[in-house]
Amino acid sequence: ALRASEERFRLAAEAVNGIIYDADIRTGHVTRSRGLREVLGYEPEELAPTRAAWRELIHPDDLRRMGDGPWRQATPPPSFEVRYRVRHAEGRWVEVWERAVAVRDASGAFVRIVGCAIDVTAERRFERMLDQAEAVAHVGSWDYDVATRRLAWSPEAFRIHDLDAGAPAPTPDQALAFYAPEHRDAVSAALNRSLASGAPWTLEVEIVTARGRRCWVRTSGRAESADGRVVRLYGAILDIDTLKRAQLRLQEQGDWLRMSIDASRLAAWRWSPATDEMVVEYRSGAIDGEFGATTLHGWLDRIDAADRDRVAAALDRTAREGVPTHEEYVVRGAGGENQWMVTRATRSDGARGVFVTGTTQDVTERRTLERELLDISNREQRRIGSDLHDGLGQELTGVALLLRGLASRVRRGQPASTAELDELV
Repeated sequence: ALRASEERFRLAAEAVNGIIYDADIRTGHVTRSRGLREVLGYEPEELAPTRAAWRELIHPDDLRRMGDGPWRQATPPPSFEVRYRVRHAEGRWVEVWERAVAVRDASGAFVRIVGCAIDVTAERRFERMLDQAEAVAHVGSWDYDVATRRLAWSPEAFRIHDLDAGAPAPTPDQALAFYAPEHRDAVSAALNRSLASGAPWTLEVEIVTARGRRCWVRTSGRAESADGRVVRLYGAILDIDTLKRAQLRLQEQGDWLRMSIDASRLAAWRWSPATDEMVVEYRSGAIDGEFGATTLHGWLDRIDAADRDRVAAALDRTAREGVPTHEEYVVRGAGGENQWMVTRATRSDGARGVFVTGTTQDVTERRTLERELLDISNREQRRIGSDLHDGLGQELTGVALLLRGLASRVRRGQPASTAELDELV
């Protein structure tokens, strides 16, 4: 039986990429598997069969953190696990994950510890690389076990929520409470839907971090099922606050721009001289619906013949020489009426070639008002001239009559001065 037990121990040890050990608490003797050579480069006989010999290989920082663990406890836990670094025979550090169980005798006394120390150096290196990638991309990950209701966050998920990466993982309710009140119901509904049917989700919502800071995130989740039931949810949370706020500002500015364009009776367009294609990017509802010609020449055909060559030459000069266009002209409206337009355009050089971008504004109302103002001004000038002429004539006539009366009186009293008065009259 002993030989069969030893054989099972040997086979188990060879199947594991780690060091299997059996420690007798009373004597302090430790038996280790041949994995010692594969993991740390030591032959079993090179390392004393004691716990003290193993502790000498542990990194000092980890040793201070771990202490003696359950080894000196009167009532150790049934099992324990810990990660730490051990010095390789070549002098480098190997990260191991140790998991062990406490063994008791028939009387219940704690007599042995049986465990395994597995080399997780590669896994830990990958985890650190993943943590660094998450930090650079501002994306965290999370994992939720449905059966135990345990939620795990990656370090970057903690940082996104303004929490220390070493803090305890929040409960599902605590995690949900981070979402802004106006978005919490949407997140809760997505989680419940995924738990019920396995449906994935992606949402852009705001969270309120531990410091009270509002932050836009993109959260996504997937479900893992077994035997027709969802057993696990996992996903990512991406910090998109800077991008989202820029997007919202751009959207707001776009709304203001569209309002301005609508109020200005204006169309924005782009013309490719190489293909003659003309694309209207945005057009005010007040602009003639037939404005959006697909080619420049199709649009030019609507311009009054007296203005057409001038406008075409200005746009061609903009395309060839980069000279800005600013032309005012008449086009035929949809109902045959004439409309006044102003076109402003500049040249744009890009990876896709040369484009002319511009705006065309309906200024018919302005021209009509200008003409009305000019008519009013002319009428007022004529009225003022007539009023001045009539008033001045009446005043001069009155003066002449007064002078004639004065001359008559002077003639009677001083005849010598009469000639001068007659000259004034």
